Amino acid sequence: MKTARKQLAIALATVLIAPIATVAASTSSFTGKTAQKVKISFRASTTSVSDLKTSLDVLCLTAYPASKSATEIIAIRQQRPAALRGGKFTLTLPAPIAHPSKREVTTITGTIHGQSASGTLKSFYLKNWQVYNPATGMYDLALASCAGKSTWTARR
Repeated sequence: MKTARKQLAIALATVLIAPIATVAASTSSFTGKTAQKVKISFRASTTSVSDLKTSLDVLCLTAYPASKSATEIIAIRQQRPAALRGGKFTLTLPAPIAHPSKREVTTITGTIHGQSASGTLKSFYLKNWQVYNPATGMYDLALASCAGKSTWTARR
């Protein structure tokens, strides 16, 4: 009688715990670093990538009426899950300063191979800023081109 109860308890535990373990195992957390030594983290299931968070250093340049450059740090935070197909994903986000151009975007690509993942981060956008004009002795509004790229690696 005691053996039958033990077997029933084990069977019940297996039936109740197996679905919970399957759900927990279906989503994995990845953490790692970019080539700029910035933390990157995301969650991946068998069909999607979500909760991706990192940042990217972007260099902004202008050459007229005088040269000016600055490094900006843009925060990257995923809003919607990205499809994971064949272990690969691509996520496209609006640029930090969005203009009506399809080229001004932040793109994250990646490949997941078992316990590890790797990919690239890219961002491009235009912005207006003030630049000193030595010909007039005043500040003018100038258009700057901002771009950044980095690779990344992560592990479960």
